[in-house]
Formats: sequence, structure tokens, C-alpha cells
Amino acid sequence: MKKAIFILFLFLSSSFVFSMQDTTNAIPEFSARLKKSNIYLQWRIRGLPEISKIRLEMKNDEESNFQFLDEISSDRYSKKVVQDSVEYLNFSYSYKPIKNGVYFFRIKLIDINYQVKYTDEIKIGVSEVVEFKLHQNSPNPFNPTTNISYELYTATKVTLKIYSLDGKEIETLIDEMQNPGLYKFEFNAINHVELSSGIYFYKLQTDHSSDIKKMIFTK
Repeated sequence: MKKAIFILFLFLSSSFVFSMQDTTNAIPEFSARLKKSNIYLQWRIRGLPEISKIRLEMKNDEESNFQFLDEISSDRYSKKVVQDSVEYLNFSYSYKPIKNGVYFFRIKLIDINYQVKYTDEIKIGVSEVVEFKLHQNSPNPFNPTTNISYELYTATKVTLKIYSLDGKEIETLIDEMQNPGLYKFEFNAINHVELSSGIYFYKLQTDHSSDIKKMIFTK
């Protein structure tokens, strides 16, 4: 009797696994692409009567765990396709990242018995998000002081440094985490008596991008 119960348990367990695999096999083309700083996700599902919830989860390269992104209802499909008498529903989803980095996505399927199945995760790198705008220093040319300003559109680590024409570092004006906003810093040539008249550079570096502008010092 115990053996019969055990065999029945194995049969039910294997039937459920096959059922979920049969469902998630309908997502063979779960993909992501980047266009104009937007991430577009696409996937397809069959066997929807067995699925009660479709959830998107996401994490970036700074996070260790996936976070809930959105829940997609079964009627939000973009296209219905029938292949070999099997009906597939195609889904699409767009996400706009607020900063550059690597993003990971996966789909969480919950069936009518509240059992959970995950798809394989996919990742996509983002480098098109504009993180800041570096302004031209003012006044320029200058003697002995000038102001350097910039706008941050996302929280990030910021370094702002002054360099000579031959690439020698002269001064670090800022090196810290900063929140979005407008910032202004003064560079005073009096603190560097060795400086001669000529062209100098200031460089703003964030976590994922940088910009360089030149300025002219006249004695």
C-alpha cells in the first residue's frame, strides 16, 4: 500500500513538473533589447489556463536579489499566434532605466495551484542614460578664479579634477556621492603658484561616464 502511494506521489509530482515545463517552454524567446535608453522585453506563453499570475522581476548589477517590477495580466498580450494547432500569446513590456549599468530580468509564473516557476534570467547593459551635463567654466579666460558647474540627473559617485595640458593632475575639487541637482565649485589658481598662463582641463567622472572641457588661465 505504501509503495502504491509513493508511486502515485511520484506520478503527480512528475505530472506537475511536466505541466509547468510545458507552459514555460512557450517562452523560448524571452529577450531584451535597448532602444533610445528604453529596455524592451518580449516573451510568449502557451497554456495560460494553468497560469494565474505573470510577474516580471528585475535587479541591477548593484543588487543581489531580484525585486518585483510589474504584474502582467493574461489579456495584455500584444499578439496571438497559432502554430501546429497550439495557441501562443506574445507579450511585450518596456522599462526606462534611470541610470546606466547592467540589468537582469526574469519572469515568475504562478499556476492555479500557487506553484512557482521561474524563467532563465536575461541581462542587458545600459550606457545611454544621460547622467549629467557639464557646463563651460565662467569666467573663461580667468584670473585667478573661475566657477565650474554641472547638473546631475541621477545619484552617482562624482569626481571633478583639474589637469594640465600634459595630463598632470593639479587638484581634485570633488570626490563623493551626490544626489541629482545643480552644483558649482570654484577653482582658484592662487593655490597653485606653479601654474603658468595657458590651457587647462577639468574632467567630471561618474560611475559610468565622463566629460572633459578646457579652460584658459591668463596671468
